[in-house]
Amino acid sequence: MHEQPLNLTPISGDAYSFFTHTNHIGNDSFAFNQKGIALITDNHEFSASVRKCIEKFKNHFKNIAIYDAGIANDLKTQELSTLIQQLNQQNIVPFILGLDLDTLGKMSLDLESNIFQISNKITNITSEKKFIKNDFIGYQRHLCDLDDIYEIEEIYFNSISLGKSRTYAYLSEPILRDCQLLHISLDAIKSSECPGVPDTLPTGLSAEELCQLLKYAGTANNLKAVCIRPYDFIQPLDAAKLIAETIWYFAEGMNLQQNHDHPAINHDNSQFIVTDPSIAEDLLFFKNNATHRWWIKKSSNCNEYLACAYEEYESCVNNEISDRIYKFIHS
Repeated sequence: MHEQPLNLTPISGDAYSFFTHTNHIGNDSFAFNQKGIALITDNHEFSASVRKCIEKFKNHFKNIAIYDAGIANDLKTQELSTLIQQLNQQNIVPFILGLDLDTLGKMSLDLESNIFQISNKITNITSEKKFIKNDFIGYQRHLCDLDDIYEIEEIYFNSISLGKSRTYAYLSEPILRDCQLLHISLDAIKSSECPGVPDTLPTGLSAEELCQLLKYAGTANNLKAVCIRPYDFIQPLDAAKLIAETIWYFAEGMNLQQNHDHPAINHDNSQFIVTDPSIAEDLLFFKNNATHRWWIKKSSNCNEYLACAYEEYESCVNNEISDRIYKFIHS
C-alpha cells in the first residue's frame, strides 16, 4: 500500500535535506514505501518552526526513511487512530506535533495500547470503557499528589521519577522498551533549557536527557506513535529547536533498531536462573545473544516478561532484588 493514508495536507516550499521524502505542494509522487518515521503536525506556528529547525540537520540514517507527511487538520480520534494503524502496517512510526493528552487517551483504546508520559506531573488518563495503562517518566514528586506517588511506587514498575531516573540512568532503556504510545509534555524540561513553556521548573530534565530518552524510544520494537502536547509559547523558537533535536535522536534510535528480540518471539537467547532466599521461586532471566538486551520472566507458569537492565540481573545475583523487579514478580 503506497497511497497516502487519509487526508494529509501537503506543505508549501521545497523538500528539506533532513527528510528522505517530503509531502509538499506539487509533489504528486509522495508515498510511504519504506520503514521509517513520519512527521505529522498541526498548522500551528510552532510546527512550522520545528520544520525550519530540522532544515539545518543532516540525515545519517541508512536503515530508515524520514517522511515529512504534512499537516493533519482537525482529525477526529478514530481517523487519527486509523492513520497510525495504516502507517504502522508499513513499519512507519508517526511523530505527531500538536496532539493533546485526552485525544491520545481515546486513541489508546482504539489501538489497545499503553501510554508512557514524559512529564513533570502525574496525569492519569482513564476511561469508563476500558482500563488504560499509564506509566510516567521524569515526574517531580513535589508536583504530585501523595496518593498518586504511593500508587505508582507500589504498582507501576515502568514509572520512574526524575530523581530516580538520574540515580538509575540504566533503567531508561528497558523502561521505554515496553512503550507503545509515547507522549511528551514540555513541562518536563527544565525552564532554562525551554524558555516560555508554562509550568516548567529549574529542576526538570535537561535537553540531553530528553534526547537520550527519545533515542531509547526509537529502539522500541512495539512503539506505535510519539506525540507532543501543544502549547502557546512565549518563545516558541527555543522549544522548536529542542523538539527538532529530539526528532533527530529518535531517528537515530530507530535507525539502530534491530529485529524483535523479545524472548517470547526470538529464541536466540541465553537463560540465567537466580535463586533468592527471600522469594518463593527462582528468577528466570533472558539475554538476547544478538542485541544483549535483558528480560525477566514472571514465573515458569506464566508468559509475562519485563524488559530489564543487566544491572538489575547483577543485583539479583547479589541477593538484592530491585523495587522494580520485586513489584513485577508480585503483581
